Amino acid sequence: MEGLSARERNRLKRKAKAMARNDGSGPASSRHHAGPHPSTSSRTLSHPGSSSSTLPPSHSGPDASGLVDSATLAAAAAANKGWLEECVVLLLCVLALDRFSDFGSDQVTAPVRETAAQALGMALTTVDMDTVQAVRVLLEQLQRQPEWDVRYGGYLGLKYLLAARLRDCKQLLPLALPVLIAGLQDADDDVRAASADALVPMASELTSQGIATIRHIQGLLWDLLGQ
Repeated sequence: MEGLSARERNRLKRKAKAMARNDGSGPASSRHHAGPHPSTSSRTLSHPGSSSSTLPPSHSGPDASGLVDSATLAAAAAANKGWLEECVVLLLCVLALDRFSDFGSDQVTAPVRETAAQALGMALTTVDMDTVQAVRVLLEQLQRQPEWDVRYGGYLGLKYLLAARLRDCKQLLPLALPVLIAGLQDADDDVRAASADALVPMASELTSQGIATIRHIQGLLWDLLGQ
């Protein structure tokens, strides 16, 4: 500032003050722009009609809670049971009505009935025991029909039923065994072969049926090998 006249020094001071006001960098300005007053902020958050409220959303609705009531579960179980039973009925119809057989080899193959029997076994894995027993009775009716094609389809269905319900072998095997033994003595060789295949899933459980039954089945199987 030395060497300047008093007029020039005053002019520089006024210019510095003006620049300070325009910058807003003074302490007063800093206090003004530091943010809203705490009381104002709290009033904004607590105002019931304010759109800036930070209260958590309500979780009282069924979708938000993620809980499924017992009525919904019961309805879903009933719908699933009905759908499976309808599938079982349709698959039994295929086993009874299909007549396509392939005689290209020594043993007949029925791809449509084989696939239907496999699907029947899958459908019976989760149904209740009453449904399984009802299906077993229907398959036994097929095994008593005069047409060998129908009897053959019945034994295919029984094979996959037994394979699907191994956990219930103690209940199913005593009821199914007389039908399987009758199938081993059927007049048609393809039906006899299907009956022998149906014994395979529960072969390890045959020992529980007594030594006389085992010897009888063993003799029938040896006779099949000679035919």
